[in-house]
Amino acid sequence: MNSRFAVSVHILTVLGSRIGQLLTSEVIAEQVNTNPAVVRKLVGALQKAGLVCSKLGPGGGLSLAISASSVSLACVYMALKEDDTSLLIPEHAMNSNCDFAKGVLASLEDSCGKAEQALQATLGQTTIADILAQAQAGIHQSRLELQNARLP
Repeated sequence: MNSRFAVSVHILTVLGSRIGQLLTSEVIAEQVNTNPAVVRKLVGALQKAGLVCSKLGPGGGLSLAISASSVSLACVYMALKEDDTSLLIPEHAMNSNCDFAKGVLASLEDSCGKAEQALQATLGQTTIADILAQAQAGIHQSRLELQNARLP
């Protein structure tokens, strides 16, 4: 798995922090510290999954399609998995003409299938609202620490 999952969660968290606002991919990219083209590509998968909606034209932008508390991390994972169905085992990973490779692939598919089920169950317990609350608590804590460090 690459950084697409973490960046997608960050995108959704930024959108969740700006309820009622439409944000451009450029604004989101600045917040997420990536290229707007990367944001647009990931948003495409998130839109397809019904997690993000967009308004075109002047004053347009992106927003969450549903509440942050309705978007689990498992939803994000599945949105990206639909875009790339082989997150754990890349397509053409092994020589399909080799009997040994077929056995290895079958074993990997079984093990990875079990791991993916456990991963999805765990990710299903956390929502974008949870991530947003944790991030906001961390910001608040950092500000308190900074203020206390400035006290004589």
